[in-house]
Amino acid sequence: MSTENHLHALEQQRAELKRKLHKEMSHPAADETLVRQMKFQKLALKDRIEEIRRSATG
Repeated sequence: MSTENHLHALEQQRAELKRKLHKEMSHPAADETLVRQMKFQKLALKDRIEEIRRSATG
């Protein structure tokens, strides 16, 4: 898989996770453990995306 394709896949995963997180947080009885896990995963994806971009440019 090319770097560009890998980045695109990670960005899609992050966008999907963001959508799921927003949906979960909109519920009055949101599962706080699940929300915390999704936020952590979203941040990890963001960090990985930034890491790949940095290594690709420099």
